[in-house]
Amino acid sequence: RSRRGRRWKNPTPLFKAVLLCLAAGCKGLTEAEELMQDMPPWVRKMVGIRKAIADTTLRTFLCKAHPVELCKLTYIVAYDAWKRGAIRLLDGFPFHAVSLDGKYPSVSDVGRSDNHEKSKFLQVHHDKETKEPTHGLVRTVTATLVTAIGRPVIGVTPIPGDTNEKGSFKKAFGDLVRLFGRRFKMVMYDAGATCRSNADAVIAAGKHYLFQIADPRWEMYKTVELLFEGKTPTARDFQVISEKKKTLLGRELTVLPLSACAKDTIFWPHTRSLFKVHSKTYVEGVLTGTKTRYFVCSMEPSALSPEKWLALIVLRWGVE
Repeated sequence: RSRRGRRWKNPTPLFKAVLLCLAAGCKGLTEAEELMQDMPPWVRKMVGIRKAIADTTLRTFLCKAHPVELCKLTYIVAYDAWKRGAIRLLDGFPFHAVSLDGKYPSVSDVGRSDNHEKSKFLQVHHDKETKEPTHGLVRTVTATLVTAIGRPVIGVTPIPGDTNEKGSFKKAFGDLVRLFGRRFKMVMYDAGATCRSNADAVIAAGKHYLFQIADPRWEMYKTVELLFEGKTPTARDFQVISEKKKTLLGRELTVLPLSACAKDTIFWPHTRSLFKVHSKTYVEGVLTGTKTRYFVCSMEPSALSPEKWLALIVLRWGVE
C-alpha cells in the first residue's frame, strides 16, 4: 500500500507484539491475536502497542521481513552481551565451545496464492501424487554457546531453500568467526554437517571441531566401530531424567587418540581424537534402551580430562 493507506507506519510495535507473544508462550499467531485482545489497554500502552493486532497482519508482516536482517539482531545482542561481560564461562572448562544445529520451523499455508516460489529461504514440499504444495520449511542454523552460563544463543543463519545444513555450515561458522573471533575455540555439530570440507574450514580458521559421525555406510564409521571394540570406558556419569517415573540415564565415554599421518587414510589428517559415548536408559532399575554415538575431534585428548570430555559432549545437546 501507499504510505497514506498503511495502518502501521512503524514496524516497532509489530516486532514488540511478536516478542511479547513469544515470551507469553503463544504457539501461533491465532493465540497471539487472542492474547492481545484480552490485554488491558494500560498494558498495551506500557509496552508500546497502541491497539490489538490481527493474526493476518502479523503473518503478512513476518512474511515480508527479511530473514537475514532479522538474524543480524541476534548477533548484535550476543556481541553486546559478550563485550560487557554478561557471558561467563562454566566452571572447569578452559575454553568456550559453540554448538550448532539446524532448526526446521514448519509453515502449513504455502498455497499458490502465497507466491512461495519467490522466497529464497522457503523450501516447499509437495505431494508426490498431486504435486500440490503441502508444507514449507523455514530453516536456520542456530549457534548456542553451551559452555556459558545460561547457554545463550549467539547466532542464527538462515538456510537457503536450495541447500541444506551441510551446505550452509561454512556461512554460519564464518559469521561466528568474523564477529566473535578468539572468544571461542571449538565448534560442535551433529551428523547433519559432518564432512571433510567443513572440517577443513574450521581448521583453516584456527578453531577446533567436534563432529558426530552417524552414517554406518561411511568407511570412517565402520573403522571407528572396529577400533572401539573391546575398549574399556574411561569416564561415566548418571543423570536422573524423571524422579516420578524413576528414569535414569547412564553414559560411558571411551577415548582413542589418533596420530598425524602424511598419507590420505580413512581419517582426516587433522583429526586427533575419537570418542564413543554409550548411553543406557533404566526405568525402575530395568534396562529399557541403549544408544551408541561416535565423534571425531581435532583437539588432543589431553586437552581435557575424560570426565570433562563427557560433560562437553553432553553439553552439545544444549542447542536443542
